[in-house]
Amino acid sequence: MGRSGGKRPGRGGSMLLFAWLVVMWTALWGVPTLANLLGGAVVASVVLWVFPRGDDADAMVTFRPIHAAVFLVWFLGQLVSSSLRVAWLIVKPSGPDEMEPGIVATPIRGISDQITSMVANAITLTPGTLTVEVSREPSVIYVHCIESQAPDDIREQVLDLEHRMVEAFGSAGARSAWAHGSIPPLGEVRR
Repeated sequence: MGRSGGKRPGRGGSMLLFAWLVVMWTALWGVPTLANLLGGAVVASVVLWVFPRGDDADAMVTFRPIHAAVFLVWFLGQLVSSSLRVAWLIVKPSGPDEMEPGIVATPIRGISDQITSMVANAITLTPGTLTVEVSREPSVIYVHCIESQAPDDIREQVLDLEHRMVEAFGSAGARSAWAHGSIPPLGEVRR
């Protein structure tokens, strides 16, 4: 508590991030020894010192366990479905001829840099798609797809992914901003 009686911003989040970094460091070494824990604490301290968080760094991001679990189940289903689709395209005789790779500009609401990054990473994790570029103004993710015949369907899927990501990891402010936000018109995103 500071002199004003308010809570210091970011203190709990920094401690949670510190603990997470130590756990990840120890997990990467594979053995939870005292040396690995201390090494993780040193590395986490250096990382947090070199890359300090702003007071509002995570203002639009939070962890909602039930929504995150629902998102995880849905996303795992998407991964399996996409993997099967890509495998089928590769093994069937006419598969490679049916592929029409291309880059699709997908306008999004772009609630925060953190959520946009999570959406872009989820796209890249999904077989058959890859985030090529992210533009902030206007908020657009450029997605390379092995099947780009229906760009409007791809845009709809990316917006659905963003919505699910905001529901699972967005703060109340992020969810409200998503509901009232606008998507840039497609004419604004072409280069």
